[in-house]
Amino acid sequence: MLQTEPPIRAAARLLIHADDQRSTGNSSFEAVLRRLRTIVATGAGQARRIPLRLRIEDLHGHRMLAVDDAGPLLEVPLPAGTYRVDADAGMLRRSYTMTLESGTSFDLHLRLGAGAERQ
Repeated sequence: MLQTEPPIRAAARLLIHADDQRSTGNSSFEAVLRRLRTIVATGAGQARRIPLRLRIEDLHGHRMLAVDDAGPLLEVPLPAGTYRVDADAGMLRRSYTMTLESGTSFDLHLRLGAGAERQ
């Protein structure tokens, strides 16, 4: 009889929201609608998007995630701990350090602005 190990459940969840629009002070509902439009937008007249490169490492330098072209929403299940998130989009680079506790969810909103687009 073949035994398989049960799937490892993450103790915490990191949601990364990438918004390529400049912050305008709009309501969070409008921000969600703008993000949804980005997900479904196709066709002529759209600005060519620069790939968003994401790297997540723990405090020991172990790579937990490496994505070369992340979409506007990414869910990352992780064990509880402290992580460094590096985001690169064109000339824009941002780094974040965060601690995720067991059973929690954290939303990281990346405001990339117009500098992350190409016409």
